[in-house]
Amino acid sequence: MGRHDEGAIMSAATRPHIVKPARDFLGLFNAEIEARVLGSVLRDADAYEWAADLGPGDFGLEIHGRIWREIQKVSVDIQPNIGNVYESMGSNLEAAGGLTGLIELTAQAVEPVLLKRFVKEI
Repeated sequence: MGRHDEGAIMSAATRPHIVKPARDFLGLFNAEIEARVLGSVLRDADAYEWAADLGPGDFGLEIHGRIWREIQKVSVDIQPNIGNVYESMGSNLEAAGGLTGLIELTAQAVEPVLLKRFVKEI
């Protein structure tokens, strides 16, 4: 196999110019994983540190990005738990399904060991 062929079989993880190939090329995302990450942070504000590098644009569902933006905003001054995010959501709250929608996200929370893996998949 020549040098050119070796580059063709490199995994996405070893090609630094391709960060998220499935999302970049196909527009794919996993709403369930996004919900689990959001729910984990809303349930346990300490979980935010595992996902803090994510940005709203990393989420495929627009409402998930809005919720994440609120989590980031809240985390600057106070813990981004469900109560604090709920109070901060304002006009975005209805699109998120209200308090019930946020509570449903917390029901999808995962343990930190899984959260780290899910964050990498977003």
